[in-house]
Amino acid sequence: MIGCRVKWSAVIMLFAFGSAKAQQIVTDRPDQTESAAIVPLGLVQWEGGMLVEWEDADAETRWMTPTSLVRLPIHEKLELRWVYNQNRVRSEQSTLGASSTTDMELGVKWNVLDGTTNGHMLAVLSHWALPTGGESGVPSSHKLCLSHDVGEAWALGYNVGCLWDNGMDGWAYALAVGRAIGGGWSIYAEPYGTWTNEAGHRAAMDAGFTWLQNDRIQWDWSMAIGLNHDFGYQSIGLSLLLGD
Repeated sequence: MIGCRVKWSAVIMLFAFGSAKAQQIVTDRPDQTESAAIVPLGLVQWEGGMLVEWEDADAETRWMTPTSLVRLPIHEKLELRWVYNQNRVRSEQSTLGASSTTDMELGVKWNVLDGTTNGHMLAVLSHWALPTGGESGVPSSHKLCLSHDVGEAWALGYNVGCLWDNGMDGWAYALAVGRAIGGGWSIYAEPYGTWTNEAGHRAAMDAGFTWLQNDRIQWDWSMAIGLNHDFGYQSIGLSLLLGD
């Protein structure tokens, strides 16, 4: 997610609980903390859903359906990423508007540590927003993604990175704590936020759950509230790991 320019792209994500297993789905949604895991080589992963967000200060509701993230590994430690979202806005002055496309994003994730030796995972992740949705310039985000095993059922993940838009535009952070509760279900809670030259510090809190239907299919639900600004969202999603 690139600051406030490309909000709530499909890079709303869940970190891996434990080390990534070959050919088992590990997603980057529904939370804000990007995982350090890479899609297994030879497979492709699609993560999508529907998101509704609102900002009372603008008396505006935004529907994003579908949100889509495609993850394609080109090496056992490197994946390419493509983000595409359809967007509709409803305000006090108008009903739900015509569908439009947010700026597409292209990204790359490099897994530096895979967690196989000590449970610690590290990746470097960058995204660039292409001016396909009417915005000018090519804003980008660049993050360190880390996750750790902290017990049999618990995991900790966090991101820190910079936002770039014709120069340094700000910083982003996220810290997710998750727990597996059995039957393929997991829950998480997470403070996150950005600091930009234009908007200052915008802090929020989100929480949600995932259900692993099988090794290739995951469902999710999440919600968030702003901690120092009028904001919120709810989202549902489905992620698929495809290939032999």
